[in-house]
Amino acid sequence: MAHEFNPYDVYKVTSTLIGPIYAVADSAVDKDRLLNLDKMWDVISLLVTEIADQLPCINSNYHSMKTVGEKAYEILTDLNDYIAEALGRCRSEQC
Repeated sequence: MAHEFNPYDVYKVTSTLIGPIYAVADSAVDKDRLLNLDKMWDVISLLVTEIADQLPCINSNYHSMKTVGEKAYEILTDLNDYIAEALGRCRSEQC
């Protein structure tokens, strides 16, 4: 029997491998947290790039490819909206 995919499990493994990213107001600790944050961005960047690489499929004449391109567009649009909202909160509140 195949193991059911659980995004939270992938997140936990990735977070464990990278290490904590939350600053704690201790210069020595926060130096490592900043490096971990860079590592996390490296992983996110690879994943987002792989999704973005599917965008040209949206113009395909093949239904299955077009569907993949549309899903990639939807995911990236949702991500863009989430980031804009998070940045807006940060600007209007104390981060």
